[in-house]
Amino acid sequence: MLWRKEGQVRRSRLVVPPLRSTGTAPELRAFCTSSERRETDLIAVYVAGHGEVLEETSEHVLLTDENRPDDIADALLTIMLARKTLVGTKVRRLLLMP
Repeated sequence: MLWRKEGQVRRSRLVVPPLRSTGTAPELRAFCTSSERRETDLIAVYVAGHGEVLEETSEHVLLTDENRPDDIADALLTIMLARKTLVGTKVRRLLLMP
């Protein structure tokens, strides 16, 4: 979903293949780098899957199909997904909902 400050709501359905622990989501990055994006946009992304907070570091991670339930230390840091999606784009507001 994409919200504009002017009160416009535009729904865009973007289907992204399953995330990998590398944090790459080319379709999401392409959406954010589009010339249609503005700094005032708010992009809301629902991530179908599970997330956890690592006890040792208090960092939030997204679990991918590559993770073993008994060892999530190498799971995808949510901040890495945000960084790889936003760096170099006009987008300043991204809501990730795991």
